[in-house]
Amino acid sequence: MALHFDDDATAHTVTDAVDWRESYYLNFADPTSGLHGVAWQGVRPNMGHGEAVFVLYDGPTPLIHSVNMAVPIPADIGAERTDLGHQSFECVEPWRRWDVHYDDGTNSAHLEWTQMTETCDWDWEELTGAKHYQGAGRIEVTAVVDGRQIAFTGFGERDRAWGPRNYGPIEFSWWTVAQFPDEVAVHAFVQFADGKYRLHGFLHADGTTRPLSEFRAAEVVYDPADGPALSSRQIFTDDEGRTVEALNERVHYLQFGTSEDGAQLEERDPGDQATGRMYLTFQKFTRVDGVEGRGMIDNNLRIGTAPTAFTAQLPNFSNLYDYGLPTIAESLSGERN
Repeated sequence: MALHFDDDATAHTVTDAVDWRESYYLNFADPTSGLHGVAWQGVRPNMGHGEAVFVLYDGPTPLIHSVNMAVPIPADIGAERTDLGHQSFECVEPWRRWDVHYDDGTNSAHLEWTQMTETCDWDWEELTGAKHYQGAGRIEVTAVVDGRQIAFTGFGERDRAWGPRNYGPIEFSWWTVAQFPDEVAVHAFVQFADGKYRLHGFLHADGTTRPLSEFRAAEVVYDPADGPALSSRQIFTDDEGRTVEALNERVHYLQFGTSEDGAQLEERDPGDQATGRMYLTFQKFTRVDGVEGRGMIDNNLRIGTAPTAFTAQLPNFSNLYDYGLPTIAESLSGERN
């Protein structure tokens, strides 16, 4: 399913799939100070609830930690789905600029995200059928936490997704996004299916975004067992032969349980009630040239599946679109590969 220019500002039509979901997401980090966080929300109209997550951390220390995986919503929710719980996503200019607002009555935050890379879209293929796209950008953050004024700039990756979202069929997936002060950005999504690791993603450097031709992960350490990635070595190579190699070090993480009959999203150790686990991990990345960046690794792991090395090669199952970039702002067909 091709991505269309209007998709970014559109509330998509709900189908009758019980686990249909539309979601909005932005991670953000200052690679210098270590301040970072994520805003993530989704609505499941056919289930009558949604999920709202907003966290802001200073290193491993929580400043704001708001997680509600059961926000009641009406079945006929419309465009107002961008507002959920204490937070909202605002499309200021499709593709180019989104703002995120958070206010719980005590603490508040305002985020401005501006596009830097092309947009990468990918499906979960036959496993769930959801549409998903992401791109990296620059961020500006202001917040008030317990009376403390906070302001920083940095980088972050924004995404949107819609369609049936059932984590039960996912045996293993690995999603890495990392951004660096010299405006190098990498995005790799690896999904295990049919006995192979499927490749999705891009590498952005020197103002140019290119599709990945290979992604390698080695020396992967999970802690605890069946848990999230603690550290690894990752190598990203694009179709022009450009390579980014980096080591990652986990700062902290969020965890949720998943079950065979769909999402079982709870912020706790899922124990025996779950067949799989989903982790959102905040990571420090150090390139082999010494440049430090920040980003995330998200894992979906069926319990008992934790490969310590894996490689994903062509074909690349994702596409790049230049929607929103200055030279094609009015384009209605931005797919490049």
